[in-house]
Amino acid sequence: MVTTLDLHLQELAEKALEAKAKRGAMVIIDPNNGDILALASWPTYDPTCSCHPSRPSNSRHCKTIQTYRFCHERIVSSYPPGSTFKIAVGIAALESHAVYPDDQYECVPAIQIGNVTFHNWKKSNRGALNFVQALTESCDTWFYQVGIKTGSAPIIDWALKLGFGAKCGIPLRGEAEGRIPNDHT
Repeated sequence: MVTTLDLHLQELAEKALEAKAKRGAMVIIDPNNGDILALASWPTYDPTCSCHPSRPSNSRHCKTIQTYRFCHERIVSSYPPGSTFKIAVGIAALESHAVYPDDQYECVPAIQIGNVTFHNWKKSNRGALNFVQALTESCDTWFYQVGIKTGSAPIIDWALKLGFGAKCGIPLRGEAEGRIPNDHT
């Protein structure tokens, strides 16, 4: 069997999840040809476990697998897109002229929206940033501010145009479709 996995990227993905994630998944795909370079999740998935629903087992590991429908969680589960969604927010903001490329917003460590505090992944104030700088820094709070200014309709439209909420089209049985929240869901 020949795979497209990159051993170095696979190890990095597994180590990053093990070190920082309570639960999650990471897929690294070559955008030029669709090759899967890394595919990892935490907690790990053991393909050699013989705990199929037709062969119940009492082990904790097998009960966990049965809880996830005995499927490869990285493929059949839907996860929030994380920082990749900043592209949809950015394009929507720029295309709708809610913001312009040189407009600056503060990249603060946290922002209060209603009664919820949203944190940036960097704990320090990064100062005033424009779009390119905010994307380069991956500043969460910059995109929250710009998202509020832009409004949901252009963001939802661009998310759908960019393929968020749709299957990737890779030939794997059970691939889950994502979900784009809107004002009605």
